Amino acid sequence: HTLRVAALSGSASEGDLVPSVVPWNEGAAILRGNWHAPQARAFLRYLADHHGATPGRESPDLDPEVSDLLADLLGATLVDAQEELLIAASALARAGDSASARAQAWLTEPPPWPPASVEKLQTRGGDIALAMVQDLAGQIAPDPEPRFWLVQSWLRPARPIDHSMLTELARAAGGRLVREPRFRAWLRGEWTAWARQRYRRVARLAAGAGSAMGATPPRSPLPRDRS
Repeated sequence: HTLRVAALSGSASEGDLVPSVVPWNEGAAILRGNWHAPQARAFLRYLADHHGATPGRESPDLDPEVSDLLADLLGATLVDAQEELLIAASALARAGDSASARAQAWLTEPPPWPPASVEKLQTRGGDIALAMVQDLAGQIAPDPEPRFWLVQSWLRPARPIDHSMLTELARAAGGRLVREPRFRAWLRGEWTAWARQRYRRVARLAAGAGSAMGATPPRSPLPRDRS
């Protein structure tokens, strides 16, 4: 299957983007405890026999708190930053093969932990940086235990937001951290700001690659007539 990528009707960039077509893999699954399991299995066998579908692996039950965090992550990077994402995808499509592998990889790279604003504070170094980090933690996680966990987590080496990191966040301080509305609002805002900046960088890299490939090479001077 393919997916047509373009700006939404009425958006600020409508008419500025070049619609592109990208691969789109669709999936099908059987819910546990459903009432029509035999019919569902027959349908999956039909997809495998006649449409080249391949079986996936059974996924474990997802913790509700982890699922909520994942929804926040997807909402921030795919919905809140949608305008920048569409512009970046269009720029990559125009650049074609000339788009750098780095630019293409950045389009799907997850945000880091700690978030970018916290890393920026830490680059100041010394007691001032630590005080600013602790002050930020106190604003978004007023309770002592979640705040302590947050500061300690920020001081560890950076890592990408993946399933294990989302699980750690969901279980931090007995789950009280992710149930704090101020922390959740701040975290989604951080993810949105990071995604918008990343997509803009992808668009710039892709546009630069496309311009370099589309530039007209200088013509060699004609040889002089020596007769």
